Amino acid sequence: MRIYFPVLLFFFLLSSLSSQDIRQGENWHFGTGVSINFSTGEPVLDPPSSIVGFEGTCSLSDTMGNLLFYTNGGGQPVGNGNGMTPDQDYGTIWNRDHGVMYDMRGEEGGGFSARQSSIAMPAPGNNQELYYLFTMEEEEFDVGGAVAGQPLGRGLSYFVIDMSLNGGLGGVTSSQQGIYAPAYEGLDATPMADGAGYWVICHNNETGLGAKAAVFALTDTGLGTPSETLMTLGVGGRIKFSPNGQYVYVRGTAYDFDTAAGTIGDVVGSYPSLSDNNITFTPDSRFLYGTQPVGPLSNVIVRHDLETGMVLPVLPLELPGEQAIVLANGPFQIGPNGNIYFVEQRLSFEQENAYGLSEIICVSSPIPEVNRYKLDLLPFFDGVFAPQSPPQFVDAIFQQPVSPDTIVLDTALTLLCPTDDNMLTARQSGDAYLWSTGDTTETIELTQGGLYCVTITGGCEPVVDCQQVRIQNDSNEPVIIGSFFQDCELFCEVTLNTAVDFDSIWVRTGFNIPNGEISPTFVGGFQEDRLLFPKLPEPGPGETAYILAFVRSECGLQRIDLLNLPYEDEPEFTARIQAVESAGLCTGQELIMEVVPDSLQLISLIWEDGSTDNPRTVAVEFMAEYSATVFSECGDTAFVDIRPNVAEFCDCREKLPEAISPNGDGTNDVFKLYTNCRPVEDYTLIVYNRWGQPVFRSTNPDEVWDGTKDGTPANMDVYLYRMVFRYPEDDDVQLREGQFSLVR
Repeated sequence: MRIYFPVLLFFFLLSSLSSQDIRQGENWHFGTGVSINFSTGEPVLDPPSSIVGFEGTCSLSDTMGNLLFYTNGGGQPVGNGNGMTPDQDYGTIWNRDHGVMYDMRGEEGGGFSARQSSIAMPAPGNNQELYYLFTMEEEEFDVGGAVAGQPLGRGLSYFVIDMSLNGGLGGVTSSQQGIYAPAYEGLDATPMADGAGYWVICHNNETGLGAKAAVFALTDTGLGTPSETLMTLGVGGRIKFSPNGQYVYVRGTAYDFDTAAGTIGDVVGSYPSLSDNNITFTPDSRFLYGTQPVGPLSNVIVRHDLETGMVLPVLPLELPGEQAIVLANGPFQIGPNGNIYFVEQRLSFEQENAYGLSEIICVSSPIPEVNRYKLDLLPFFDGVFAPQSPPQFVDAIFQQPVSPDTIVLDTALTLLCPTDDNMLTARQSGDAYLWSTGDTTETIELTQGGLYCVTITGGCEPVVDCQQVRIQNDSNEPVIIGSFFQDCELFCEVTLNTAVDFDSIWVRTGFNIPNGEISPTFVGGFQEDRLLFPKLPEPGPGETAYILAFVRSECGLQRIDLLNLPYEDEPEFTARIQAVESAGLCTGQELIMEVVPDSLQLISLIWEDGSTDNPRTVAVEFMAEYSATVFSECGDTAFVDIRPNVAEFCDCREKLPEAISPNGDGTNDVFKLYTNCRPVEDYTLIVYNRWGQPVFRSTNPDEVWDGTKDGTPANMDVYLYRMVFRYPEDDDVQLREGQFSLVR
């Protein structure tokens, strides 16, 4: 079974604990030379250790997880073995190099077999090199005789350790012994609500009306005087604070605790069946773990819910039918990874004995599990009854928030790049998966973006992991959307049609040659996928053109070849003469003409007559053509011309004389058709004398009668005429008849 713990929970601390850190509980020293390290998140044997401890021990690391010191809390004076057995340890503080930092000589510190012989924490205040080590006397302090001058034992004592001494190995700068006596076995501490210090608690191990708990304030001014509380339900054995400091357990009873005032309050719950030896709270302070007997030689691990009072049997320590004695009467201790650890020993008549560190995982989930003998400690056992007490810590450093029954991860924005093969993987590991698509594998293949959720089971709590997926592929479809001239250069306008969010796009154009690359003709950056760049000229001999777009996005750098897009050719420079002609435009009338360019900008022009005006006003002529040479802004030349539709004759009028006087004065000398229109066609003129005899005949409109007949002047008289003709482009025949006078 794969187990996971949200990383944020590992490092959740009270906001006021500026000097406490979960890594201060990373190194454990206890028993006979047992050293365990949690830096990887799992307990690992990490020898060596000089520890010699029977029950309560203490070890402390800095906020980087580096070991500072460890201790067995105290011992008996020299000669405590009475010559019959080796002396037990006299009480020692060891440094990180496993050398003796301080020898208590059996005259200082606590008891060798006190359940909570010692606890340590950083000193309140600004000196980060100072630490307090509190110790507690054992109930059997006077077996073999009390130490001289200590008739009631040493009770609560403390040492001040300065880690700047001895080259960083530390040293004891002061100690205070017998601060509160008699007091035996129980000792714990929790931070104050404002983070200014700690509340240190112990009890006098008495019963009835004499049972008292004592709470001390430890601040930057030192240790204050105790505040005593009568405990009508008794005191004794192990004392335990919840990690959040809101509860304190004393002798089968959990009480409210005020971390602001340092006072014990109302009863939260009574647990008379729990062993006082091994209880502990969960990191979220929601449950209370311990063991309770279920028969003469059988015990079971149980969990009590502080809110509902419900009890959950977790695991019987003795297996049914097994001929063995299981000892697990040492304290349960929270580890840096949020699990609960305890040491157990099995004395079996049927199989090998066992001694090791066991682990409770998923301690606040509906179904906690126990991994028994996770670490084998038999190599550290040399007697019949093995030490079973892991070191004690201020459990506030292990505090975690209450976990919901189902953990819902923050929705992630996930980008799938082409190299990801569109595969989406759950962000947590587990034993079973159920996706919103119905898939039951850890990884699914996607064909489109969208919101995908998976429920992961197999860990402490079910986890819902939702990911909003955006898929990027490399199927961009560049399209030319236009072109335009700028500074006499044709620019191409292209869109990449990319849907992916990108940081930038760079365009690079130019030519490669057999032995390298010519300097690019264009390099430019764009913040949108609308690209503008000058069109490449035709490559020269041996040159190969390139047009490349480089798109930089979350997926890296993508290269797009734009060379083979259908780019437009440069448009030819053209222009035209624009004139407003009327249907009746006649010769001599004025006409305004203007040259208008169809592309580029017109800079100058020259008309056929040398003028440069634009627009230009001219008096038009019949069948005349007008032209101009035009020059663009880029030096291009165009020729334009126009032939206006001009009538040769306008306001057409005709006249025949009523009299002629052929005297050569230029006035009415001849008889003919006078007209300002075009020459007539199909013309015939006959002139008659008064007797009806023709005197002149002609079919030529330019031939006139000058008043003679056969070269001889005709008589003055009245003459008759008949004229027939037709105007060009007119189908109607015109007839004119009448008379005129010949005067001499």
